[in-house]
Amino acid sequence: MNFLEELKKIKYKELSIEENIEFNNDVGKIESSIKTEIKKSNLILQKKFDNLEKEINNLNLENDTLKKDLFKSEREKKDLRENLFEILDIYFPLNNLVKDSETKITIDLMKKKALNILRKMKIEETTNVGDPFNYVYHEALNTSLDKNKIYIIKSIVSQGYIKEGRILKVAKVIVEEK
Repeated sequence: MNFLEELKKIKYKELSIEENIEFNNDVGKIESSIKTEIKKSNLILQKKFDNLEKEINNLNLENDTLKKDLFKSEREKKDLRENLFEILDIYFPLNNLVKDSETKITIDLMKKKALNILRKMKIEETTNVGDPFNYVYHEALNTSLDKNKIYIIKSIVSQGYIKEGRILKVAKVIVEEK
């Protein structure tokens, strides 16, 4: 439907020829004015869309940067945790090697303090001597195992750790048949 044509039909019947000419000129001016306003509105909307697009692109770049930083941070945490476990593997067995009772007491206190720090981090040891062997948490170093037999842990070469049910490090153990 053409707005101008419909408007002409209504007014045309009531106006004289001079009035019709003047009316047509006025309608033409109104139509021109409306077209100009529509163009201005389109330009304003286009600028707003462009600004929104720039903002979205900036947010996407920021999001990518944050993802990279998070990935780097997680990798650093994992490396730090692995280094911590290696340090613990070196120092915890010292108690078995030392004969001096005062040194043993000191090493036990250091181990308790380290374990308390791990508990605060919600990290738990997975293995104790005498525990049944568990294929999920333990790796046997001394023999290939028969799945039909039951084994217990004779000694711990490297302690395993879990955090909230997730395995951080598998324990390396020496087993014997029960």
